[in-house]
Amino acid sequence: MLIFETAIGICGLTWSELGLTEVLLPRTRSLTGERHIDGVGVPGAVRDATEAIVALLDGERRDLRDVALDERPLDDFRRRVYAATRAVGPGQTATYGEIARAIGAPGAARAVGAALGQNP
Repeated sequence: MLIFETAIGICGLTWSELGLTEVLLPRTRSLTGERHIDGVGVPGAVRDATEAIVALLDGERRDLRDVALDERPLDDFRRRVYAATRAVGPGQTATYGEIARAIGAPGAARAVGAALGQNP
């Protein structure tokens, strides 16, 4: 895990060989008691993602859609929800209903909300 300081507090990233597996925000229990990694062995793509997240949380307009993610643990529904959500551009918003319609499941707004609530 890479732990780093941002404008909103301490955040963390976990990753695999395919991409990020989790972004931990401040006050996340998983951050408690973790040691800081000094950067040794952290892939360049993870360092780049960290830099982009720090800049975004500092108020810069950053597009994180090109950050590689490891989606292997996701079921097809959550994969589609997260892909549709990632397609929403920086500074734009979409409702759960709009995301549900975008993935071809117009009655699934609550399920979209639940999937986003479980998004690591």
